[in-house]
Amino acid sequence: MSNSMAVNDTLPPNVPALDISGSNWAMFELRFRMVVRGKGLWGHFDGTTPRPALPTPTPAPTPAPPSTPAAPTESAVQAALPPSPPPVTIDDIELWDRNESISQALLAQRIPDSTLVVVASYPTVQQMWKAVVNEYTYKSDYSQANLHQEFMASRCPPGGDVRVFLTNLRAKKSELLAVGVHISNNEYRSAIIQSLPRWLATFASNQLSAARLHSSLGKTIDPDLLIIMICDEWDRTRRFSKKTAKPEGDDALGVEAENKGKSKAKEKSKGKEKKKGPCWICGGEHLKKDCPKRKDKKEEGSKKDQSTSAN
Repeated sequence: MSNSMAVNDTLPPNVPALDISGSNWAMFELRFRMVVRGKGLWGHFDGTTPRPALPTPTPAPTPAPPSTPAAPTESAVQAALPPSPPPVTIDDIELWDRNESISQALLAQRIPDSTLVVVASYPTVQQMWKAVVNEYTYKSDYSQANLHQEFMASRCPPGGDVRVFLTNLRAKKSELLAVGVHISNNEYRSAIIQSLPRWLATFASNQLSAARLHSSLGKTIDPDLLIIMICDEWDRTRRFSKKTAKPEGDDALGVEAENKGKSKAKEKSKGKEKKKGPCWICGGEHLKKDCPKRKDKKEEGSKKDQSTSAN
């Protein structure tokens, strides 16, 4: 008996702990319900297995006077009631109470402590489970909307590896599906194109347009196949690229033109500016013609000439 209780009282590791934000509610609810059904205890959670009650004693009926027995008719035989279920015993009630305690223990293993404190006040696991469902269904809807928005806003970082980014994006889509967030193929294709650098986004859009034009049924490329095509184009471009850090597409043209303009402006400014110094007379940072000592020498020379002429 103790061994069976130890087995029934433990959840397998594939049942995740319920996140307090409700982001994994869909997967938790699915795995938890499947495991509890396998243990035969789900009736305690959905209320289909109520607690048995002992039968109330009824007074003995008054014996009827003897009468001549009549032969049973065919209709009377067909209308015979099915046999009544066996009477409830003390053992049946104790078994139900034990399974109820096991059910509560199973639920307590995977819900957050803050939630457990709230629902522990309910007398039955059915009421506890109902409170958990009500709370986390609301949280899950809000969390799923945020996860969906974050996925659609994914962007490959500048200079990042597109192949690695798209591989992670594909894995993220599978993770969202596991927690109940569904991304349609149209949304998936849109998220892929919007997340790419400009030149790769143009390439992907052209591939989708070409597929629609050549398809008589209006079909388009599968998102996973589109990722493969984009990764191949990314690898081809990197293989033939001379500068891995060079900006891509129109951005590269703009940056290159801007750099050329700046270099030409610098060359012009260098041509206009003249180098000053050192002075040939005093060694200062100015030209010879602007040297103050030169002016002093000129004045001294003129004074000497005046004195000699006077003599």
